[in-house]
Amino acid sequence: MRIGILGGTFNPVHKAHLKIAQTALKKICLDKVLFVPAYKPPHKAIEGKTPTKDRVSMLRLALKGYKKFSVCLFEINKKGTSYTIDTLKHLKKRYPKNTELFFLFGSDQKERFHTWKDHKKLLKLATFVAFKRPCSNKKKNEEFVQNISFKPMDISSKEVRKLIHKKKSTSKQVPKTVINYISQKQLY
Repeated sequence: MRIGILGGTFNPVHKAHLKIAQTALKKICLDKVLFVPAYKPPHKAIEGKTPTKDRVSMLRLALKGYKKFSVCLFEINKKGTSYTIDTLKHLKKRYPKNTELFFLFGSDQKERFHTWKDHKKLLKLATFVAFKRPCSNKKKNEEFVQNISFKPMDISSKEVRKLIHKKKSTSKQVPKTVINYISQKQLY
């Protein structure tokens, strides 16, 4: 089995997250993609004070209808700081021995990879797959990462939150079910 892992705060989840997962399914022949919402990211704070339950609910709404996508709540249930090493170790134990893990992330994270907890051990647990982001440094290229050609979408959760705050449309950036949830719960 080949499993993709897409972690993040998903604050809120947006269409670029879904496009990365769809592209990974096709280009690296994955059987499924697990979306892993962080409880407390080690390198940044969760902006907007969005409750964890709302981030998870939005993610579940966005993934409805995608048979090969699911939510993994390991980091949420574990509480505390969400380290990739802990998540990958958990998934290695949870799935059969012959399961291959592919950690999907934005290419902008390659520059910070050396700051991740136990970053050298991570490479023994999963193949790291980078997707180009509009803000990434094109000069930086790590040999340990498999790069996927991908037409980047200029979307970020931060930008979505700004648009919502300004009462502007987010229909191009966010799935309709998530827009409705945000409106109903008066988030951001």
